Amino acid sequence: MIDQQVVRDKFRAVLVAEMTLNQISIRKLARASGVSISAIVSYRNATRDVPMHKMMAMAHAIGIDPKTLVPEL
Repeated sequence: MIDQQVVRDKFRAVLVAEMTLNQISIRKLARASGVSISAIVSYRNATRDVPMHKMMAMAHAIGIDPKTLVPEL
């Protein structure tokens, strides 16, 4: 069984790294992806699971392959 907190923690690490690398703020990511600021903050704090469609929207907004945001387990 996969521990969902581990998945959230790994996703958080990748999301923060990609946002930093691509110089994208939470506000800019929200505007570009259509994902709310509060949801992005929750994902960055690893307190909420990320639906696949939102993960894909954020990846496209950052300009990366969506597979990049899928955490390796």
